[in-house]
Amino acid sequence: RTSSCRGGESRFLLLLVVQCERAWAHAMQLRQEANTEPRKRFHLFARLKKAVKHAQGLAALCTASPRCDARCKLEAQAYSAHLCGTLYTEQQQWKEAMECLHQAQTIYEKLSQALGESQRLLYQQRVEELAPSLRYCAYNIGDQSAISDLKRMRLQGNVGMATELDHLIAQTREKQASSLSEVSWLGRVVPVRQEKVRLFLLAHQEAPKELAQAPDTEAKIAVHERLLMDCKDSLQLLREELRAEGGAGAKGPVSSLQLLHSYLCYLRQRTTVERNLLLIRQVQEGATKCKPQDLVRPYEIIVQNLSEMLQLPGVEEGSEFAERVQAELLLYKAHRGPPHWPGTGCRGALPGDHGPVPQGPGLRATSPWRTSTPWDKDAVASLKELGRTAGKDKSTRSTRQSILGSNCLKRPPSKTRAT
Repeated sequence: RTSSCRGGESRFLLLLVVQCERAWAHAMQLRQEANTEPRKRFHLFARLKKAVKHAQGLAALCTASPRCDARCKLEAQAYSAHLCGTLYTEQQQWKEAMECLHQAQTIYEKLSQALGESQRLLYQQRVEELAPSLRYCAYNIGDQSAISDLKRMRLQGNVGMATELDHLIAQTREKQASSLSEVSWLGRVVPVRQEKVRLFLLAHQEAPKELAQAPDTEAKIAVHERLLMDCKDSLQLLREELRAEGGAGAKGPVSSLQLLHSYLCYLRQRTTVERNLLLIRQVQEGATKCKPQDLVRPYEIIVQNLSEMLQLPGVEEGSEFAERVQAELLLYKAHRGPPHWPGTGCRGALPGDHGPVPQGPGLRATSPWRTSTPWDKDAVASLKELGRTAGKDKSTRSTRQSILGSNCLKRPPSKTRAT
């Protein structure tokens, strides 16, 4: 068959390409299945080795064949080096993998420089596809800055690269999660023994850095959506363990497992609140004019999640945590109310443009914006501004009382000097 390829049609080379792609595609399928069935990794290695063998044979035939030009020979060498690098990466032979991947990237870079504009884009795309794998190898060799580069690539990369980047970042987090053994919440230290929960908590810790690198609001919303999906899986795992222990609905002291479940519920609710604030910002910054009714549902979800925080196991009434959540709850109830108030409209600068600040000693004493995010500070400032002009109408005030509760709008009784 080798002599036929050398002296016959060049299309015979496509047979080897098909064999390589077939073995590689099967290996990628096995890699996904190996997440739940670890024994399939052995089959994965076998298929990748088969793909590498065919790729090396293809490169050798192209080098020996007079029918192949220099470009064809270089492409075959880069293809073979890429598959070799993939095999070494799966086998965690980081140095060898980096050498092979760098060889493939160098060839593609040289080809992109030698060809015209129409063909250059194809090779530049191949160079970009190899960059995440190279950074992942660099991280495992000892470059600690590589994980930040991978996250930035995921935020800025195209849809085709997103799956591979997620896979590489997940592998990196698995190594880091071994050091995350406990968390502190509500004054208690809670052990974390579940690997999936550790991975989620690690992703939650790294989320602020990803949000800081996100180029726009849509990318920030995507970060929150990924966190919510990971949190959902972790909560399901904890619920199954609670049912197995018979402590899902048990009364009495809160166990460590129940407190960990409560903490993850809090993180899910807090992430939902932050995501909805971003959705509100996205609506207000949109091209179409913002209507008050467009913001009712997002604020309803925020109020619902804040209310659920107060009902979590381990949260004590009157604690500092409960007071802060209660104050924040009143703040967003004020945002929720304006679509039902007479004579109000959506000005669209901030969510705080939609109602006056609710008054009350509890809210003033534990204001969440004193130590919360700049977004809340802006919201409160705009609420105060609108409150100066729209707070005296009786019909509006009665409606606000029904929304916020009569107690939050009552001012504390003034102290009179004894005569």
